[in-house]
Amino acid sequence: MDKETSKQEIKKIVDKFLAIPKNELDEMKEEQIKFRFIEPLLKALGWEVEDINKEERVLKGRADYILRIGNQQKLVIEAKATDVRLSENDGRQAVSYSYHKNIKFAVLTNFKQIRVYHALSNIKNIDKNLLKDNKGYLWVDCENFIEEFDRLWILSKESFERGEINKLIDNVDKRLIKPIDEAILTDLLQYREWLSKDLKEKRTYLTDTQIDEIVQILIDRLIFMRSVEDRGLEENEFLLKKVDDVQKGRTNKNLWALLTIQFRIFDKEYNSKLFSEGLLEKEGFFDDKTLMKVIKGMYDGTQDHQERYMYDEIPIDLLGRIYEQYLGVVLRGTEKRVKLDLLSGKRKNMGIYYTPSYIVDYIVKNTLGEYIKNKSIDELLDVKILDCACGSGSFLISAFEEICNTLEDRLKKGEKSTKWSSFNFYNSRLSLGQKATILTNCIFGVDLDEKAVELAQLNLLLKILEEETRETKRRVLPTMRENIMNGNSLISDSNYEKAFNWNAQFPLIKEGGFDIVIGNPPYVDYSKIKGTEYFNKTYES
Repeated sequence: MDKETSKQEIKKIVDKFLAIPKNELDEMKEEQIKFRFIEPLLKALGWEVEDINKEERVLKGRADYILRIGNQQKLVIEAKATDVRLSENDGRQAVSYSYHKNIKFAVLTNFKQIRVYHALSNIKNIDKNLLKDNKGYLWVDCENFIEEFDRLWILSKESFERGEINKLIDNVDKRLIKPIDEAILTDLLQYREWLSKDLKEKRTYLTDTQIDEIVQILIDRLIFMRSVEDRGLEENEFLLKKVDDVQKGRTNKNLWALLTIQFRIFDKEYNSKLFSEGLLEKEGFFDDKTLMKVIKGMYDGTQDHQERYMYDEIPIDLLGRIYEQYLGVVLRGTEKRVKLDLLSGKRKNMGIYYTPSYIVDYIVKNTLGEYIKNKSIDELLDVKILDCACGSGSFLISAFEEICNTLEDRLKKGEKSTKWSSFNFYNSRLSLGQKATILTNCIFGVDLDEKAVELAQLNLLLKILEEETRETKRRVLPTMRENIMNGNSLISDSNYEKAFNWNAQFPLIKEGGFDIVIGNPPYVDYSKIKGTEYFNKTYES
């Protein structure tokens, strides 16, 4: 639809809207406003049915619409009934949905008015996120849709395809721009630096590798704890309450002691091995001051004027990509102190590159999706999927989603398993037990980087906890240690470092092996790889 035709169509929609008496409009429910006016408006702006995802789940809530071009999500739309006066809180909700999904733009509308925001930051004064054009803040009343059509046209599909709306970002105060991936990465590196320096002062004999391992385990645990809290599985602000108890003298224990007690409780309740005793318990100890900064940062970030993180709204694949960048920073130390080497280049040296989520989803849908589309429930649960360079698990998470969605479709149609009694029922969504079965049966990965393996395990555990509540959670989670392993997937000769014996580590190899191998393997200068004589002898090229 060209611009002039679009303008004429929108005029018809506006005339229809304005012809309805106010009292009748105010009685219309939100769904009626969406169906009769907002959706036709989107169509008139060039968005087709396949571009519009309705009521897309954003964990605690649902975004009314997410518009996409191809596999890339472009815009979140939060819709309200016309009798609802658009508020700052409504704008904050729309921006928060976009921000936590790493989508640049958000719209709030009740059709009477449209407000357009950028979601490149999640600051408390959300009106500062309103986009500006040459006429000022970008909100348009429906009476002016035609008179100010060029302003409205910025929301057209054509505008997004041509990047016109991106030009308005130039009007945004650059000091306020902090996309969620940058914000979380900045915070993670800050936690790591605080904790590493604190630990080095107390345990000067520890190696850089040991310090990094201890700090990584602690950060992983805190992220898991914040994630289950925001999912409603634990008491609200329970970590902040520990901080408050110490600050106000309501306990005779230090904060580290309180945390170690909490770790033991989580180990018993969740049993995922993430909280099992190890090097952290043996050598770890941190000052109250350091732990307080880290815990408070886990809620509100380390930057000023930021809204609280909502870990239940951060897509797991996004968290994984942030972590992959985080892993690229190496800890370097002297006898008495440590620091993070931000220019260390570990990612480049190891061939570590993250794959954008829309590419991951495209690959998974066109490989695994095609492979399983006609399979029964029992056949689906027998599918074995491998990423032999899994990183933090982005391909495996997408594969897990694909299997879950396909299984749900089968269960909704009344299909039952002949082998698994737990797949003979369906109650509006997959249960935690069903998701755990899919995960342990179908998903496998290997990576050379031990920290990446830990993160892949963490991310998969967080993935199966999506939508769970205190009422639905099962106290035992899968460990994933038999599914996601550390080693060099190209070398099985034990004379080489981190050699990985496939037959020993994955007995299923002897039973037919894997059905689908997906991923984005490392790309490294062949001349710089250790063990090239092994590759020359073992592989043909």
